Amino acid sequence: VCSSDLLQDTLGYAPGVLAQSRFGAEETRLSIRGSGVQRTFHLRGVNLLQDGIPLNLADGSGDFQSLEPLAQSHVEVYRGANALELGAATLGGSVNFISPTGYNSAPMLRVEGGSHNYRRLYAQAGGIIEPGVDGFIAAGHFYQQGFRDHARQNVNRVTGNLGISHSKTHETRLYFGHFDTESELPGNLTWAQLQANPRQANAGNISGDQKRDTVVSRLAVKHGWVTDAAQWEAAVHYTHKSLFHPIFQVLDQVNDDSGVSLRYQRESAQWRVLAGANIGYDHLDDDRFVNVAGARGARTDQLLLRARAYSAYAQANYQATEALTVVGGAQAVRATRELVDQFHSGNGGSGANTSFTANFDAINPKLGVLYALTPRTQLFSNLSWSFEPPSFGEIAPSGGVSNVDAQKATTLEVGVRGDETLGIGVLKYEAVAYAARVRDELLSEEISPTASRTLNAPRTDHLGLELGFSLTAGSFVWQNAVTVNEFRFHHHSQFGNNRLAGVPKELLRTELRYQPTGAWQGYYAGVSLEWSPEAAPVDHANTLFNPAYSVLNLKLGKQVKQGLGVFAEVRNVLNEKYASTTGVIANAQATGANLAQFLPGDGRTFYVGVDYRF
Repeated sequence: VCSSDLLQDTLGYAPGVLAQSRFGAEETRLSIRGSGVQRTFHLRGVNLLQDGIPLNLADGSGDFQSLEPLAQSHVEVYRGANALELGAATLGGSVNFISPTGYNSAPMLRVEGGSHNYRRLYAQAGGIIEPGVDGFIAAGHFYQQGFRDHARQNVNRVTGNLGISHSKTHETRLYFGHFDTESELPGNLTWAQLQANPRQANAGNISGDQKRDTVVSRLAVKHGWVTDAAQWEAAVHYTHKSLFHPIFQVLDQVNDDSGVSLRYQRESAQWRVLAGANIGYDHLDDDRFVNVAGARGARTDQLLLRARAYSAYAQANYQATEALTVVGGAQAVRATRELVDQFHSGNGGSGANTSFTANFDAINPKLGVLYALTPRTQLFSNLSWSFEPPSFGEIAPSGGVSNVDAQKATTLEVGVRGDETLGIGVLKYEAVAYAARVRDELLSEEISPTASRTLNAPRTDHLGLELGFSLTAGSFVWQNAVTVNEFRFHHHSQFGNNRLAGVPKELLRTELRYQPTGAWQGYYAGVSLEWSPEAAPVDHANTLFNPAYSVLNLKLGKQVKQGLGVFAEVRNVLNEKYASTTGVIANAQATGANLAQFLPGDGRTFYVGVDYRF
């Protein structure tokens, strides 16, 4: 794959995962089963991890700026209750990015170029330094002027790890990364503006020179050891993040985030038991100023926010019969949010002091069963409880301080997975249906072009179908991900049983790939389609909709394990004018002046690249 949407491409074929590029940027909007779908910025409701170590800050928020998309061995997606495996109990689950090490990587150089001054340079090296010592390091540079005006991005990253095997039973690995990202923000358009010229930027974004510049430095150490049949892991991590973010006002933020974790696992003939604990602490200095053409004007607010997160979890898998396995577990969590209003407590600000401290506590059980219908087919079901305290983005949005409750949900899922050898090839499949009753769902919505707020919806219902399958037949591979969402309010006082805004009801991603054998082995050609067949609501009142769309892509190339590879892609071949994602508002008819909610997807774009694997 070569394009600016690497994370969308990586996660897009995981059923149930909504990964949408906001403006051709690496700040992908991510939601699983509707978790955090109202967040049109950053991330909430899905736990991101790198090698089992949290990437999210202690308040639960996260973004992809502290990842190099190409420096991943593979990605694990744990939807819903399955995320208890990693200690999480959110509605959406967890995504765990696994790093290469010196044992499974080799030197590589990669160069890409394309439309809108797109370029990407990437280099990695890895290997065994001496017996018992290995290392991996990667450096990447990404730049594009962007399909739209005022959409320039400039990203530089260095990441890697160093492992030391003290003995056959002890290993220590140090992880490090430094990430510097600069992103201009072209902003939202009205649907009429998008149709007239999708490349234009919002006028206010240009006059305010709106952008998002971050610098992130991250260190983590993990030590693993084995005793008898048990495996232990202990980790510590620290992240320093600075953000300069001129939008409707200038946000100038500095985060210091740290945490420790411990994990235990033991297996026997009938039992598999795991347990763990996580502690996280985040300190955020949040200064806000009048935006004067992208520069700081007069201070408008000054907040100190602290988050603490304590959790413990355990899970046991008991193989009752040769075919039946029973799974039980629980997570206990306490989260603390503290806001200190420094602006209204002696620094010259007028108005009421908004300081407060809140604690959120929960115990989230899980019960599941696995049944091997055949040696290659498995039925499964989970009943689970989830819990999501508000992040700082919900507590202190642009519209003032919100004292909101934690989001809770009860989810039942049933599914089947397996693979079958058919007359024409091998079919691998997974199908899951789920129903979640959500209480106090955290809904963020724009209330004007310069302000947003977060509210609790007393009751919402999330129903969904997740289907993924691939068919390998000779030289052809057909890969598919189908996600169907039915997310609604439940007898809401204002919105009745309306659909929740911000998510398409159906989304299909399909790709047919040709990989010849013989003299042409290593070459490939593929065609892919992203299709949203039904208009998606932009407001909770269901009066404004993002129309259906379909995007066709082509790619071809030659990939080898060693030596020179080449690749090329054409994205949006038919030059469709569409919105890849939208904002979320309460009622478009009531706020008719705030209809600029559409983020155009890129038009027809071309990419080429080469890599050399040593």
